[in-house]
Amino acid sequence: MRKDTEDKNDQIKAGLEYLLRSNYVIDQIHDAVIATDLTGKIISWNNGAERQFDYTSDEALGLTIYHLYPEERHGYLTSDVLDILQTKGNFEIESTMRRKSGEVFFAHTSLSPLTDETGEVIGIISYSLDISERKNIEQSLKESEERLKLAIAGADDGIWDWDIDTNTVFYSSRYKALIGYTEEEFSDVLNSFVDHLHPDDYEDALNAINNHLDIRPPYDVEYRLRTKSGSYCWFRARGQALWNDAGKAIRMSGSIRDIDDKKKTEIELANYQNRLEELVKDRTAELEQARSSLLKSNQSLKALSQGNHALARVTDEQELLDDICRIIVGVGNYKLAWVGYAVYDENKNIQPVAQYGCEKDYIENLNLTWADQVHERG
Repeated sequence: MRKDTEDKNDQIKAGLEYLLRSNYVIDQIHDAVIATDLTGKIISWNNGAERQFDYTSDEALGLTIYHLYPEERHGYLTSDVLDILQTKGNFEIESTMRRKSGEVFFAHTSLSPLTDETGEVIGIISYSLDISERKNIEQSLKESEERLKLAIAGADDGIWDWDIDTNTVFYSSRYKALIGYTEEEFSDVLNSFVDHLHPDDYEDALNAINNHLDIRPPYDVEYRLRTKSGSYCWFRARGQALWNDAGKAIRMSGSIRDIDDKKKTEIELANYQNRLEELVKDRTAELEQARSSLLKSNQSLKALSQGNHALARVTDEQELLDDICRIIVGVGNYKLAWVGYAVYDENKNIQPVAQYGCEKDYIENLNLTWADQVHERG
């Protein structure tokens, strides 16, 4: 028994000497490399371990591996790590660890059996990498995804996300419900959207997408989609593409909002406005015609009144006829006025005796007649 114990101690001593010979190489490794005996006592501690856990080599040597883990991990470390390692060999874990200050951080640790020159297991060697930054990013990403899922689930808008390279589209449950479909009834491909566009909106809707991808104006359009019932519903769609370093669009995400009631109200108001404008136009024309007629009547009454005054004032027939022609043009707003007497001759001519509004020769040079002819009637 004593000889066996001495042999065992010699093996451990040889293993430790091997470690000491390897310390220079191990110290060049940036991350923590730690060796323990089979009881978990630390027997080797490199510079990377000092940086990671804040213990100096003198402080760490002789401590147990449990000092490097939070207390709640001790049971797991014994039952699920050390015991399994000794029976099955290499082992990798991601776990919380503890610095000298008590600060807890995440580490990825690779554990391997430490053997002597004969191959007998005399301890454990571990390689630990601080993955706190990665874990924090993963946690932030997880929280962001959870917030996004909650936002999508609670949003009144339908969300879509188009992977342009694969031509697959994520349509949220709300998106599908807005047009009357269940989760399984609406395929996650671009044509599911395209095939439901109203024929009158088809070209404009697709042009808006292509323009956004090519020249990058804001994507904000309105179009109609056919619902499961066969009727069409108005939606407002907004989105934003993502381009790679080469300028190629690789993804586009956005939303649709039901604006059917609003749009139908706008259309109804526009139709009402058009009808109102037509009515106003017609009424304005009627009023203008009435105003013109009234003005003409007023002018005629005024001309008649002044004609009566002239009749009472003048004593000469020619003067009266000249005044009447002048009043008709000046007050009645006519272009020309003339008076003539019928001549009872063979040609049934008319003899002008008074005129106003043109040269005197104009009337005299006309062939005026009271005969039943098509042209040049008096």
